[in-house]
Amino acid sequence: MIISKLMATLSYVTSLPVGKHSSSEDLISGLGKYLPIAGILIGALTCACYVPLVLIQAPDFVGAAILTTVLIVLSGGLHLDGLMDTADGICSHKDRDSMLEIMKDSRVGNFGAITGILSILLKTCALAAIFSLPVKALAALILIPCWARWTELYAIANFSYAREFGSGKIWHETTKKSDLLIGALIPLTISVFFTTYDAFYVAAIIPAAIIPGIIASHWLNGKLKGQTGDTYGAVVEVSETIGLVAASVVAIYF
Repeated sequence: MIISKLMATLSYVTSLPVGKHSSSEDLISGLGKYLPIAGILIGALTCACYVPLVLIQAPDFVGAAILTTVLIVLSGGLHLDGLMDTADGICSHKDRDSMLEIMKDSRVGNFGAITGILSILLKTCALAAIFSLPVKALAALILIPCWARWTELYAIANFSYAREFGSGKIWHETTKKSDLLIGALIPLTISVFFTTYDAFYVAAIIPAAIIPGIIASHWLNGKLKGQTGDTYGAVVEVSETIGLVAASVVAIYF
């Protein structure tokens, strides 16, 4: 059952070819705690692309742009789409119901496009800064995506769902507060492993990924009186983007 639920989670939040899974409530309930594992797999596959880029001595910015693209492709663009939709809604400065209605629109507005571009640009520049530092780059690429998805789990577990209906509602309804601890076990284990190589770096970049995601989830909850599937994605992107920027700063200056 654990494998089935993990595969179901991957089918929802990644573009990995894990096949189609039943949409039965039994299978898709309680998937939130598997989100950090999805992040680890995305990070590991991105690292698998990073290694040959280093071996062929790809220019830092070219390699970073490829890695940013890989991160987006592996997630199916799901979280980036959520970030852009959320930006369109929040930046409209309208009432809550109007914001939620704007977020449902599949078209991307000016604020969404600007926010999406800035996220991609910041990730690319951050990865370029650490591209020639293999240990730090590998640590960032593994740890930040998984902890970013733990902050998504935090948002799912702690805040009500803002819509009466929605694809993300069952994620909230079947996630327990205890899932936060369960979901953190494997990321913690991997984080401890990386501390054997650079404890200070790991200790710096994990909070840099987690804290912005938690702050974003609280702020969005205040604006919308709940969360949606789009805000779940936005939380991941905020956490991942700021986490990577912080990783580049720590790597260069400390």
